[in-house]
Amino acid sequence: MIKLPAHYVNDLSLASEGRKRISWADNQMPVLNLIKKRFSKEKPLQKIKIDLSCHITAETAILAQTLKSGGADVLLHSGNPVSTQDDVAASLVKDFFFKVFGARDIKSEINKKNVIFAIERRPDIAIDDGAEFISVIYKKHENIAKKMLGGT
Repeated sequence: MIKLPAHYVNDLSLASEGRKRISWADNQMPVLNLIKKRFSKEKPLQKIKIDLSCHITAETAILAQTLKSGGADVLLHSGNPVSTQDDVAASLVKDFFFKVFGARDIKSEINKKNVIFAIERRPDIAIDDGAEFISVIYKKHENIAKKMLGGT
């Protein structure tokens, strides 16, 4: 089992700028806000581990918040390190208390460790914008894949 720190982001001091971007995105996503409000009351994802292997952007932050409001234990890691918004990643850690393992231009070997850590966490659901993460789970970790609820 790989032991990682509580998070891996480039610079936590960028969090205030990230929070502004997240707030802006939140105002632009009324449907997710309706779902978030409903999830806050119903908690349909209670005790579900969800790993997001996506572009870590302000928009993804709103999805992560929505899932968390539904009771999910959410982890984010760089699906694409080139598109990761470091200020958003920092805010997700500092302001919203997410487990984030992603940084812009993250070194390949560190990103691979983050992916292994995310897999070893044994997610119930994997959300992957490029299918690389899910492919690794299904091809190399069949025992974990069989126990998952799903992936997209």
